[in-house]
Amino acid sequence: MLEKHFVSFYSPGSFSCEFITEEIDRWDVKKACERAKALKKECGMTPIAFDFRTRRREDDELDSKLVKKSPIYHINGKIIDISQVKDEDLLSAMRLGNFKSIVQTYNGIDHNEMFAEGDQILEINF
Repeated sequence: MLEKHFVSFYSPGSFSCEFITEEIDRWDVKKACERAKALKKECGMTPIAFDFRTRRREDDELDSKLVKKSPIYHINGKIIDISQVKDEDLLSAMRLGNFKSIVQTYNGIDHNEMFAEGDQILEINF
């Protein structure tokens, strides 16, 4: 059996979030925050969030399977309740997805993302 851990960093894209996924030794929020800062310096990517995933592959399998996923760690954001949202398209998407709140990031990029149960907001000084 082979098991590996990954962290994915998300940034706003043209139509959806772009992401970079890297293999890691273990899930470590502090190290992921440091890596988010480094990505900004290395390639100009301003991460708005990250999450962890663990994948496993049995010896007789060709591809791995997702066996564990963390909540999303939103970077430098604030939670906005559905009652505060004025944009009709965003309201419609929230109702369709049964989301009661969103997180609005303020990393120099205006971006809204759904905020699910278990998600967290972290403050990182870029």
